[in-house]
Amino acid sequence: MILIVPPGADPTLRLAEVPDGATVVDVGRRFVAELTRQAARGALRTRSRSPGDRLMATAGTRALGDASRPRLHRLRGLGAVLGALHEPGHGVRLCLDDLEPADGSLESAADVLRVAAAPAPYDGALAGACADVPRGTVVRLVVEREQQVPAAVTLARALLPRARRLELTGRWATAHAPALGHLPPFAGARLTPAPRGMAWELADPFGPAPDDGLRWRERAADPVPPGLWAGRVGLRELVGGVVPGATGTAGRPGRARPPRLAVIGVCAAADRAVGRGGTELSWDRLASAVGAARDRGATVVAELWLGAPGIPPGAAEEALVRLEDIVDRVIGLRRFDWPADWSDPFWASTPVTPGDAGPDLARRRPVLDPVLPSAEELTALAATLGRPLARAGRLAPGRVAGAYLPPPGPHPDSVRGLDPDVVVGRRSARADRALAVNLRTGTCSYVSLRVADAIDRYRDGYTLREALRPLSPRAVHALREGGVLGQIP
Repeated sequence: MILIVPPGADPTLRLAEVPDGATVVDVGRRFVAELTRQAARGALRTRSRSPGDRLMATAGTRALGDASRPRLHRLRGLGAVLGALHEPGHGVRLCLDDLEPADGSLESAADVLRVAAAPAPYDGALAGACADVPRGTVVRLVVEREQQVPAAVTLARALLPRARRLELTGRWATAHAPALGHLPPFAGARLTPAPRGMAWELADPFGPAPDDGLRWRERAADPVPPGLWAGRVGLRELVGGVVPGATGTAGRPGRARPPRLAVIGVCAAADRAVGRGGTELSWDRLASAVGAARDRGATVVAELWLGAPGIPPGAAEEALVRLEDIVDRVIGLRRFDWPADWSDPFWASTPVTPGDAGPDLARRRPVLDPVLPSAEELTALAATLGRPLARAGRLAPGRVAGAYLPPPGPHPDSVRGLDPDVVVGRRSARADRALAVNLRTGTCSYVSLRVADAIDRYRDGYTLREALRPLSPRAVHALREGGVLGQIP
């Protein structure tokens, strides 16, 4: 049997448990590995017509291909490269932690089939994986997320003539098995249920070394992985210290091994801490629980969810301040949605009237009452709250497991010289200037070629004193404000 993991999964994870005799072909990780090799050789190119894509491809390639830089920096480079690979006619645009269809929605089967029929940046990796499958082999596709479905459809179409049998497994495939059965590529596929997902462990996407076999828990409701682990933890678990799946004497609930890193979800209420699933705590009680988790050796980071029912958007700023005082780091800002399988008419203490799920592959349902903030309002709010967090280097480059574990590094204002996530995106010898790109904040600033040379040579501890000496104080101030410089030496 061959287990194939289509692109769209988390490239910083790999399958931790494999059936006896099975071979794993992780197409997404192969794709990232090939991009990394091309970046190291300076051979990575984009045919996008967008000047912004070409700029980000150049900047991202410099970060991705530099094996001496920290993983977070290289992940930011990978995110820039993935987004810049989009070309006219492609069915999808890639992100580090997402995949966006060029037209339609991944919640519609008809749209997915249309998207899968169009070219995609990872087509070469898909073709290589199919070529490695001997005829007459049982093939099992691992579909954990909706973002994997277009590539899974493409793989199924290519493999059906040569596979002895096609199987599906994974969290998303299990939840949507009836609808998938109506899609032509999966009509005869056999389902191996995995309602709580597969077992995963952290793995460096840029090299062969694993992360100490550290298991990853994707959702707070999932079983606790054996041994060393990290991942999402519910507020109720954090407060009680009781983790589902752990047992004490005589089968009674007991304390599981604490995670190395716990990711909690907190909604943006000013007067209390509210979990993603609706658990309500006082801020003091949350602080006490986080302190107890730290005493057991865990690092606690948080994702702040915006736009939850009954919580006004205006409360988000105060909630963020409170949360930053409690956890080790606020690592991301998320938009609240109502999962399609939630049936409780209450969320926290707020009555909720959800609408119909709608599309055949729906992942979420609309909330009819109370009226939630619009997507535009939440995007603007996230930008306002996230700007200082990004400037400080605290936000993860994407919602991938491998971006949560490494420390964020020094605050840019404590760095003597260059902001550590700045790379040169484009040069012009005729104009004697280059465009410096901050991969963390997305800001761009023109610099002289002398400064650009210093950026290219930059390593931790390197000072830009000599490069900056010819510049006026006003020019140096502009570089600082543009996100290129940290504290001036």
